[in-house]
Amino acid sequence: MPRAASAPPDCPPPAAPPAAPAGTDAQIGPDLDGLVADAKKAGEPEDAYIKQSIVDPNAVVVSGFQSGVMPTTFGKTLSPEELDALVAFLSGKEAK
Repeated sequence: MPRAASAPPDCPPPAAPPAAPAGTDAQIGPDLDGLVADAKKAGEPEDAYIKQSIVDPNAVVVSGFQSGVMPTTFGKTLSPEELDALVAFLSGKEAK
């Protein structure tokens, strides 16, 4: 965030507000706000879990949801950079 005009020059800018929850209603797929918990339940590092869920969405299907709903082409249609950016975004680690 930019420094306020009245802030002293040696004063760091204020911290960014916390990221807002995804606010999904989880009617088609799992709640995006629970990705870290879902990764832990699956015993996977969260970035690897999220990436696998994008490129092979039927590999791990969260209990209560059906397979075959999410497109399986994102591993081919997204560039490695786009995929990395999407994983970072979904994990809350995107560049600010």
